[in-house]
Amino acid sequence: MPITVAARSAAELESAVDAFARTPTGGLLVLPDVTNLIHRDQIIALAARHRLPAVYPYRYYAASGGLLSYGSEQADVFRRAVCRQSISDSWLGNLRECLAHLV
Repeated sequence: MPITVAARSAAELESAVDAFARTPTGGLLVLPDVTNLIHRDQIIALAARHRLPAVYPYRYYAASGGLLSYGSEQADVFRRAVCRQSISDSWLGNLRECLAHLV
């Protein structure tokens, strides 16, 4: 059964992860949130200390030591959005350039 916690401070995060660690089949699914981003290193360290499996929303969580991430690469999302805008502004002129960035 999923348990949702809205932690807004470092102390709340620590108590929430400690509570998850007491459940025998616990794990973390960290959602994309400003608070989680601000406390990213603390969340990763707490998960590692308690040996909790954790899935993070972005690659840079895993690059910072998290177990794994599952989600879109943010730079790729922005690059694709720029290409779409360029295509709509100058449909044929930028098509080759945008296609080159997408592969």
